[in-house]
Parts: sequence; C-alpha cells; structure tokens
Amino acid sequence: MLTIIKNAQILTPDGWIPLGAISFADGRITSIQESINHDSSANVIDAKGAFIVPGFIDMHVHGGGGRDFLEGSDEAFRAIAQTHLLHGTTAIYPTLAVAPFEIFQRAILTTERLMNEPHSTIMGLHLEGPYLNPDFGCDKEKNVWKDAIVEKDYAEIVEAAKGFAKVWCVAPEREGIEDFVKYVKREIPEIVFSVAHSEATPAQIEALMPYGL
Repeated sequence: MLTIIKNAQILTPDGWIPLGAISFADGRITSIQESINHDSSANVIDAKGAFIVPGFIDMHVHGGGGRDFLEGSDEAFRAIAQTHLLHGTTAIYPTLAVAPFEIFQRAILTTERLMNEPHSTIMGLHLEGPYLNPDFGCDKEKNVWKDAIVEKDYAEIVEAAKGFAKVWCVAPEREGIEDFVKYVKREIPEIVFSVAHSEATPAQIEALMPYGL
C-alpha cells in the first residue's frame, strides 16, 4: 500500500522542503513533493510540522539500552539495534572490543546471522582488536591477546568474519602485526584498517598503509 506523510519538514540533498509530502511503498521512497497529490486509496499520515531526515549511520557502536554486542546473543543484538533505531540510527556496525576468543567468535557469528535478516539495520562488522596496545585502554590485566601474534590464534576469527567485516582496528606497533594485516587483507580484500588504542610512530603507521590502513 502507498503511504504518504504530509505537512513534514523534509531534508533533501538540495535543502529543506518546509511543509512537503513524502510517499513510500514496499519499504522504499517513491516521491518527495512540495505538496500532496494522492488517490483515495493511500494511507495518509499528517506529520504536523515534524521533521523527516535521513537516518544516522553509526560505524563504531559497542552497545545501547544497557546491552553490549559482546554478549553475543540474538536478544542483545536486537535490543541494541532497536534502541538506536528509536533514536534515528538506521544503520549500525556492531563494534567488538578486545575479548576472549569464544566471546569474540560468538558475537561475530551473531552479527552475520542477524545482518542477513529482512529489514536488518546491521550493515557489517567493526572489529576493534584483538591486537591493540594493552597499555592504552584495552583491559591490560585481563587482555588475553597481549602476547605474540600467531596465525593459529587469529585464523578462525578471520574466517568467521569473511564477507561482512568492514573495519578492523590494529595497533601498528605490535610485533608481528604486519603478518596479521597481510593475512586479513588476503582473506578480506575489501577490509579497511584503522589505528586504535596505540602509541605507534608515524613510520609504524606508514608501514601498514599499503594494506589499506
């Protein structure tokens, strides 16, 4: 069914329409007009001057509504997504901080499963770790990823995140990080790397830029 919201202040790429109308059907916008023009079968909603703007996109979000994505459950993910949706965020990238392997793995698999549901607001995965600098806000005492970087420890995580991981944070000063970055880039060519929780020198950062940092 065609739905029309009228008397709305609508933000468009060309500026504001002060009291316009927006039509949509089957989940897609069909028109944006300065005045309403419709047939009697349309469902008409009077916005009474309220605003209609594009939804926010949150690329770095750990949770919401008292829940955390590291809980890993469908319930937690849906509660977080709904909390953000109610406040205007229509696309989110669950961000997973440093955690033990089993917790990391569960949250990754939940992200993949739920982002493929119809009308999901989950667009992909943002991995903040596990290879960050433990001296900079990464739970230094409990960080299980503070030792040597070896393939057998991270291969399963990379495999699980293939196809939907979008951003991967690293600390470029970690010994062995270049091998990790090369491995991830080979398995997930579209990945973007980012510096986080780090004391890297410019030279250490520049060394990883050829891989998409």
